[in-house]
Amino acid sequence: MSRAKLLPTLLVWTLICTNFIEITSIDVTKSTGKYAFDSDESVVETCSETFSSCLDNANFDSKLKIGDSKSGPDLIRANGFPLEVHAVPSPTDGYVTSLYRIPRGRSNIMFQDGPPKKVAIFHHGIIADGFSWVLNSVDKALAYRLAEEADVDVWLIHTRGTYYSLDHTSYSWTSNQYWNFSFHEIGVNDVPAIIDYVLYVSGQESLYYISHSMGCAAFVVAMSTFPEYNAKVRTFIGLAPSVYVGNTSAPFIEPLIPLVLKQQEIYDSIHLSQPFVSPIVMPFMPVVGNICSNRFTINWICFAVLETIFGYDFEETNYDMSGEIMRNALSSASMKSLFHLFQLWKSGDFRQYDYQERRNMEIYGTPVPPIYDLSKVTSPVVLYCGEEDNLVSCHDVYKMKQKLANVKEFKKISWPKFNHIDFLFATNINSLLNNRIVAIVKADEFYAQHGEK
Repeated sequence: MSRAKLLPTLLVWTLICTNFIEITSIDVTKSTGKYAFDSDESVVETCSETFSSCLDNANFDSKLKIGDSKSGPDLIRANGFPLEVHAVPSPTDGYVTSLYRIPRGRSNIMFQDGPPKKVAIFHHGIIADGFSWVLNSVDKALAYRLAEEADVDVWLIHTRGTYYSLDHTSYSWTSNQYWNFSFHEIGVNDVPAIIDYVLYVSGQESLYYISHSMGCAAFVVAMSTFPEYNAKVRTFIGLAPSVYVGNTSAPFIEPLIPLVLKQQEIYDSIHLSQPFVSPIVMPFMPVVGNICSNRFTINWICFAVLETIFGYDFEETNYDMSGEIMRNALSSASMKSLFHLFQLWKSGDFRQYDYQERRNMEIYGTPVPPIYDLSKVTSPVVLYCGEEDNLVSCHDVYKMKQKLANVKEFKKISWPKFNHIDFLFATNINSLLNNRIVAIVKADEFYAQHGEK
């Protein structure tokens, strides 16, 4: 194995093998159960019955981290934006998703006469959280730009299992039971609840859904499972969507596939669930961030490790951001989500979680897991890919385009070295991508076409 493959392979495998969690028995429940809310009010009633307040700023700001650095909420407020924190429990399995709301720009008036404000949900990828959307400078971060320039009501999702969404109505995150989910459960149980909650609070009938990487997979799961929710989405904007990933060029994926899937078989056979990156290590990430902030050599090394995984783009890399990315962009995730992604990398299909033939028969009634029906995703879709993206190839994004019913725009970013994390942190992100997205949202470019159908 070449050195280029060896370093990231060992890094990822070390993360997989060094998680600490209590091992207890759990029966894997069927993950294909369907639900849909009868009304927006039902979501809020569920929320109010479970929590004394769904808006609890103190609760989530109290997360302690080690080192001299600002937390995600601190960064948003330091940049002059208003911030609310909302907690949305899943009505079906008790996981609580925290949403960080930026209701307006720094100088915009929240409740003014005129047309209703547009709403946008931002959904991050695996081993990241909602703050990845606001780490870039105010003039470059897409969430800030939409709030400031397009007067959009912005909602940042922190998916279940991330550092700011570890609550559950029954389980502690230290329990084995807590980590029994992949992006399928996020899509089936959380995304519909989040959409209904955001629409209820904002008073709107539809919203923009902007996702990166695995956040796109969760969205597609939700829309294909509950097609009625397509009408609530003005436009879905998918950045490097990890739906079809069979043509990945990441050097560590191929040698890891048999090892990870063998580990999955062992975990599933003994009903073991774990975090991939444990919340235990999250308070120490500011220390890593401070080390990576060294301007001479260390920040280059930190980014080199990231780019070995995500793709090489040294020209667009903003090395000054390496410390901030380590402090606030990385977060905990479940092993089951990682297993599910590796299954997709191996098969090249977009299927539900594979429990192996015997248990697949028990859960799905078929020896192989069902394929998600992308033809049921009928909301307007915009897709972007990067040529140097090691994890999600443009070939696979084009395959996704061919399966969808209402793709309005498919674009390969013009910079030939654009990689997986450039979608968030590229130096020239505005001219390469964000200017176009801001224009789409400002003009409601594709929603008008959707409404005419």
